[in-house]
Amino acid sequence: MLSLLSMGIIAMCLWGQSISATKLCRQSRLGYYNETEFNRLSFFWCYSYLVEVPKVPKGFHLFVYPNKYEHYITDIISKKLNKTYHSGMDIQTLKRDACVVMTVDECERVKLCMKKAAGCCKEELMGKPYDPESKKCPRTWDGYGCWGDTPQHTTVRQNCPKFIGLSVITEMASKTCQTNGTWYQKGGLEWTDYESCSNAKDILVDVYIILGLNVTSMVFLALSLVIFSSNVRLRSQQRIQIHMNFFMSLLLSSLVAILYDIIVTYEMLTTNQNYITTHMYQNTVRYLTLSTLHIMQPPNAIDLM
Repeated sequence: MLSLLSMGIIAMCLWGQSISATKLCRQSRLGYYNETEFNRLSFFWCYSYLVEVPKVPKGFHLFVYPNKYEHYITDIISKKLNKTYHSGMDIQTLKRDACVVMTVDECERVKLCMKKAAGCCKEELMGKPYDPESKKCPRTWDGYGCWGDTPQHTTVRQNCPKFIGLSVITEMASKTCQTNGTWYQKGGLEWTDYESCSNAKDILVDVYIILGLNVTSMVFLALSLVIFSSNVRLRSQQRIQIHMNFFMSLLLSSLVAILYDIIVTYEMLTTNQNYITTHMYQNTVRYLTLSTLHIMQPPNAIDLM
């Protein structure tokens, strides 16, 4: 009797271990993976969603040939760094190397995306096992957001993720569970509505307005400088010299802002490309802004004391 009880306990433990071992994390378009594989593959998913990838050859599409796509992304990084990667490589090494060929902004957004994906996988594993008979849409990671088990004929919403380019985090993304207990599909693939998350058109209008204001400011500043410079009596006064230096600093700040909006911001909003790092621009504007107060002071300002 004792041996039968022991065997029963052992069997229950083994059954519990098998159930635990079968717990998997779901990617909405690619299926189920164990936690380790899910976290490894999240790099390639986040990279494909957030970084501009050259046109993918036929037969390497992410959602049709995920293994080939993985090799395709790895080859892109290896060619840029002139480095060879072996199969089964440490994904942290590849991620670190990829950040070398990405912009700082892209690297940070990919890292945040991977962190969110790993957190979503843990949430999926910590919840109760999914019951196919519940008629609910299964918990899933869709590449941008984490969605829990959802009752049929229900639309769920959550804030837009921070790592999407030009993301408006106050807006809401939505995902619909259909009456048959499956997620809404578009083009044969599960689909989440993130259209409201990227507000590129409104930002472009703001860019035009800022451009106009900067150009107007430059015109009046230039006219002021011409007037002050052409009048010897005005130019010789120290308070006028201070104003001339001040106007010149503002003129340079406006010029840098206009160049950035034309070369970088407009290009980024219309073609999703960014050729100049935003940090260079931010540092330049910060320098010109801080130098505004310093440049106002003429060399012989001590005479004013």
